[in-house]
Amino acid sequence: STVFYGGPDGGWNVTMLHPHGGVAGCVRVRDGLYYGGDLASAAAMVREGEAAAADFCFYRGRIDWQPGQLAGECEMGEWVAGGWDVNPRGSGGGDDSFHGLPSHSGGD
Repeated sequence: STVFYGGPDGGWNVTMLHPHGGVAGCVRVRDGLYYGGDLASAAAMVREGEAAAADFCFYRGRIDWQPGQLAGECEMGEWVAGGWDVNPRGSGGGDDSFHGLPSHSGGD
């Protein structure tokens, strides 16, 4: 899988986003979107046909904001609100499958 650039903070930490609540240790962000979890658990789901490799997005680094900072940057046009589709793709994930996770901010 491709590792996307997530931002200048967090060093070489890698974040995994995916639609599979069955990944051990993951955290639900919203319906159909989970953060992190055990990579070995995710790999086992792919090997066993319960998930597709393309269901998992990886980001190196992140962006940290102070309270209210992101809202201010959005108001200034530095970020554009986006979204993603929660949509079945037949990967064995059923209604939890998704596509189109944002990988780039708006703004210049």
